[in-house]
Amino acid sequence: MSEKKSKLDGNPVEHPLHYTSHKSGIEAVEIIENLIGNCCNAIKYLLRLDKKWDTLEDIQKSMWYTHREIWRRSGLTKDQVKFPVLGKDHSPSDFAFDFMTLDDYALDVPFKQVKDIKKVVECSEPRVGTAIFYIWLADKQPGIKNLCIASSYIKAEIEARKLLN
Repeated sequence: MSEKKSKLDGNPVEHPLHYTSHKSGIEAVEIIENLIGNCCNAIKYLLRLDKKWDTLEDIQKSMWYTHREIWRRSGLTKDQVKFPVLGKDHSPSDFAFDFMTLDDYALDVPFKQVKDIKKVVECSEPRVGTAIFYIWLADKQPGIKNLCIASSYIKAEIEARKLLN
């Protein structure tokens, strides 16, 4: 049985390249160490897209963790959760966010975390970056609204990548 290998070589324990090679230059652990459970895992899989053997599988795992957190928080079943419908092009402008107004969210978050998440989002593909932002925001706020928005972007990215295959 052949072992699956990362698309990148490097130190697989301390600084695996699939977690350290994001265009932002920020290592995944710098973002996810401040998150809990399912949100942490959902973002982790998005941050390493295209770095390991199966990108579609990583996006689907991110969706799985996002949905698990929605169900955990809400007590709803998969069929009961309503997800926003995105525009035809699934553009981030559908649920536009402005990092300059993050103060409006009254988050008790160190400036470095905000700066890091902003950089990660800006250096990511639009749908992926938007999903990362809303999962990160959901980790800081109660409820499922932000997770449902993130899920819609993850779904759009899955659909787009399936079309490419």
